[in-house]
Amino acid sequence: AVVSTQSGHYGRDNKEKKMDEAVKVLTDAPVRSLAVQLALAQLQKSKGDFEGCHKSLSGLSEFEGRPGYINILAGLLLHTAGPEKCIGYLEDALTKLRSSGSYSASQLNEWTISLARFVLSQNLPQRSATILEYLLSRDSTNIKALALLIRSVSLFDAPRAKDVAQRLPEIQIPSEINLEELEMGVGVTSGRGLRKVIQPEEEKIKEANRRFETKKKKVPTATLR
Repeated sequence: AVVSTQSGHYGRDNKEKKMDEAVKVLTDAPVRSLAVQLALAQLQKSKGDFEGCHKSLSGLSEFEGRPGYINILAGLLLHTAGPEKCIGYLEDALTKLRSSGSYSASQLNEWTISLARFVLSQNLPQRSATILEYLLSRDSTNIKALALLIRSVSLFDAPRAKDVAQRLPEIQIPSEINLEELEMGVGVTSGRGLRKVIQPEEEKIKEANRRFETKKKKVPTATLR
């Protein structure tokens, strides 16, 4: 068992030594092609050198403005500089994507909501609300944005959250449908009876919070997707 343990340590040390040597060779390369830069960044990431990896990737103009590239750099910034820097970078990147004219309003809206969700996961509800209000100033009927805005605002201004909840559209129930009979027929054991289709403001806030908590099972990452 001792020999096996020593062998394992030797194997890991030998692997790390080879990785260090490879990083040095690529770093000292007189000409750094795209392939060299990417290989270097991959090695640095494998070694846990996120700062070096970010430095190697940040100068790749070939990928500038591409969502996938933005996601990678944002993830590295989150590791090396913390959420504030990461969020600032994503906000600037999203502004550039908007002005590029290369993406649809639907794509931009989804990325904006993803950013707001990530910001909220970092316990910054007011900043998340600001991001969402900007989106809603351009797309006032975006239900996803409204639901997340209610969640964000409810964490720092409950009365305002009620006002925001009033902006959610209500479903019109045909007059010939009897809600009492329908509720009796389907049962309300879940506590979400059909009456909630037309919700008072408090119920809308609870529903928005419930949807957010359900999606929060997987912690949002610093990505635009």
